[in-house]
Amino acid sequence: MHTRRVVEAATGSILADVEAERGKAGAAAEELRVLRETSTLLRAVVSTLGGGGGAAARGACWRWLHPAVCVWIDDDPAGAEVAADGDDADAASALAPQRDAYGLAEVRLALDPSVATLPATEAAAALKKEVAAALLKLLRREGDPDRCGQPTSLPFRKRLYVKLGTRGDWPDIQDPEWRNPDDAAAEDAARAAADAFGEGTG
Repeated sequence: MHTRRVVEAATGSILADVEAERGKAGAAAEELRVLRETSTLLRAVVSTLGGGGGAAARGACWRWLHPAVCVWIDDDPAGAEVAADGDDADAASALAPQRDAYGLAEVRLALDPSVATLPATEAAAALKKEVAAALLKLLRREGDPDRCGQPTSLPFRKRLYVKLGTRGDWPDIQDPEWRNPDDAAAEDAARAAADAFGEGTG
């Protein structure tokens, strides 16, 4: 599933028109609605807009991406080399702030420039093999060697995160009674507004 197609179907417009009318932030908001709906799907592969303009480029939106095992296909690995240089780290972050958000993914694959020149179907086939190998390596690393044959800890924790309500506490999952401070603040503000409206119209 590609979020672009869902956004275009929901809005009745191609993505370029959505961005022209509402800006990249507006397109990201539409994509976020899709990610919220897909966050509880099982055995689903979802590709996002990417390119620094979608919901995945905004750290606050990752609340709805953390239910999945995320793979960042980095088409600018040179940017990572610049960011690794302490003298240029701030400049690199300012030029490509989305890299910080993309860095929340469990897996990062540096895109081989030669793959980018291939036809779409061939590039997809090459990337599919690389992604599968990287995910297998991740799951083996995340597995508990003392529990052979049991599910790895990462999928279990992902399911728990969803079961508790995708509250935004990944990767340090809190007690069931925990409330996200951002949610609490929003609820309090809405309650205060409702109370004020009620008093003004009573």
